[in-house]
Amino acid sequence: MIKIDYESSSPIYQQVADQIHFAINTGVLKPGQALPSIRKLAASADLASNTIVKALKSLESSGLIEAKDRSGYKVSKTMTPNHLETQESSPASNRYQARGVSAEKTEVHSVVDKLDPGLFPGAFCKITEDYLSGDPAKCNIIHADGSGTKSVIAYLEYKESGDASVFEGIAQDSIVMNLDDLLCIGATGRILLSNTINRHASNCPGEVIKALIEGGEKFMQQLRDQGVQIYPGGGETADVGDLTGTVVVDSCAVSIARKSDIIENRIIPDLAIVGLASSGRSTYEQTENSGIGSNGLTSARHDMLSHYYAETYPESYDSSLPKNLTYCGPYKLDHALPGSEQTVGQALLSPTRSYAPVFETHGWGDTAEKLYRMSIEGRWPEMAGQIADEMLDAFAVVGDHDH
Repeated sequence: MIKIDYESSSPIYQQVADQIHFAINTGVLKPGQALPSIRKLAASADLASNTIVKALKSLESSGLIEAKDRSGYKVSKTMTPNHLETQESSPASNRYQARGVSAEKTEVHSVVDKLDPGLFPGAFCKITEDYLSGDPAKCNIIHADGSGTKSVIAYLEYKESGDASVFEGIAQDSIVMNLDDLLCIGATGRILLSNTINRHASNCPGEVIKALIEGGEKFMQQLRDQGVQIYPGGGETADVGDLTGTVVVDSCAVSIARKSDIIENRIIPDLAIVGLASSGRSTYEQTENSGIGSNGLTSARHDMLSHYYAETYPESYDSSLPKNLTYCGPYKLDHALPGSEQTVGQALLSPTRSYAPVFETHGWGDTAEKLYRMSIEGRWPEMAGQIADEMLDAFAVVGDHDH
């Protein structure tokens, strides 16, 4: 179903072409599959036939579709270099690996799995003895992560708009990727955070560094206002133009916790499963969130964004990548995202949501009673009004009151 945003600056025929292009990219329309007739497409979108024809002609010229007969088109079996290989021969995992990314991180695991697993093997983070203060009842957690290639999208937005403030959200991404992993083991005490910014100084000047540092400080203050005890511990900024053409933003979080408070990886039958939404707008967020987070952004960037970005900003991707996997999407950052009030850029750059304020509000540690106050099995419809809006979008519970 084609949806037209009449308030968008994107021409109507281009919106039609973009949505068909995206359906091909994501495998909804497969190689060799016939498209609905021009008449049906026009009727479904309430558009003139010549608008549909213009959209289809633009897709045909790029090699995405080919004429089937006078009244219709089909998806090309042979794609042009700017498009994808057939989805049947190139599943998502293979496409991810072809871009130099591994979701399974098998090479990393082959090394670290042989190392000391720490005090709680299988826990979400590695936990060690309390080497920092020497308390046998406590333990140390040091966690490192970052915003990944999401910073490249911020770079593209910055280059297009000149607005360096887009990097403030990247600072949040880097922080949350550490903070919320600590939540997973029950570490909700004081957290000290350091960050590392590796940049190409010519492409990412001082205003970018300013936005990243001040954005991180501002976000941590917002967290403290919500009761989350996280504090800045300085960091490092390195000019490494030989290593990156844009900017890489990583963080490291340190905390001390009581061993008795640690959540171990002991999943047993009848435990409750609670899902918290990553999209929408929480009570502690200023804008709508697409829920994209900071994982899988390499695929999101290349599969959604137009080849225009490869041609205009060659420093934003690995030049050794196959051309048919490089910025092979239909959208530009300022295009309207179908089915959303956000632009594609706003959706891709939505900051990763932290759930730390939720647990500061509703409790942690000995939380069984408090968490069940939020969601006793079978009572969700009566209790929904007691919970903040950010928890309404996704909620699944399995179990009984004792678990």
